[in-house]
Amino acid sequence: MLAKIGGAVDSGLLLGSDRYPYCAAGTDLDIVLPDWAQEGAAPAEMKRLADPALRARIAAEIDASDRDWSTVMIGGTWHEETKPLSGRTVAELLSGRTSPGELVCRVLELDGCKTGAFFFGMCEGNLDRILSMPWIVPGSDASLRAPWGPLGADHPHPRAYGTMPEFYRRVRALGFTREQAIARMTSVPADRFGIAGRGRIAAGSFADIVVFDEAAFASAASYADPHRFASGVKCVMVNGIITHADGEPTGRRGGRFLERR
Repeated sequence: MLAKIGGAVDSGLLLGSDRYPYCAAGTDLDIVLPDWAQEGAAPAEMKRLADPALRARIAAEIDASDRDWSTVMIGGTWHEETKPLSGRTVAELLSGRTSPGELVCRVLELDGCKTGAFFFGMCEGNLDRILSMPWIVPGSDASLRAPWGPLGADHPHPRAYGTMPEFYRRVRALGFTREQAIARMTSVPADRFGIAGRGRIAAGSFADIVVFDEAAFASAASYADPHRFASGVKCVMVNGIITHADGEPTGRRGGRFLERR
């Protein structure tokens, strides 16, 4: 895959890829259900879980999957009984009286088959190999979040808050200069998506500027405690308006819709 994309880039095509700088995937817990049990998505899954015979079959097939449950962590949950499970692996939650299949079925049933989960199945070496490609840019693969209000009610993957500082830290450790790392976070994706006037500090461009302390720039988000802003960010300017300063929102909003040109 890397060779194919790299070859196309070398031939002059405006191509590339994105990657979040973590080794755990984030998706819905129902992905561990047998393929036949996933058909029809949540509404059909809930009907199957309500059928005692089908539920027993689902649990039995999950138990027979030989999955390492220490690599499956419960993420966002939606029921008062499942909220305390967020940030804990299935293996941690098992008791002598509960099998993985029974636990998964119970959690999914309570959450309406909307439970999030993190899957630790990636390799640090492969992650560094991917990030070492100069045409790889950061992509959080996460929805907008906030530590407060409706956007703070879920339990997201830490990539929702930590992608940029983690990407910066890792590519710098791989030998990329400060300028190269920042370009991959700004001008490279702006050019690739045809977003004019963005991604550079230049006359005539929009004043989107982040001032940060490089030594302190780091992710504070974790799988257990994801709703945490990055440290080291001194000021954020959006379209020339200071929207964040000294660790706090200013209340001034400078955002606008962007169009591809």
